[in-house]
Amino acid sequence: MISFEKYHPLLSTHYTLDWLTNSNLKAVHELRANTQQAELSGRKTDPDIPATAHYINNPCASS
Repeated sequence: MISFEKYHPLLSTHYTLDWLTNSNLKAVHELRANTQQAELSGRKTDPDIPATAHYINNPCASS
């Protein structure tokens, strides 16, 4: 089982996105794994749920 303890809410001066409790990771993964959506966005698909979790937690570091 993957530990999500290292992931945290995204914080800025005016915004907080607590994606662990407010977003359905499986639904986000389905969108990011969709080849048609990836092609339209000019990115690669996420191969698995940990890759999607990494993208959500580090959007600037991911493609």
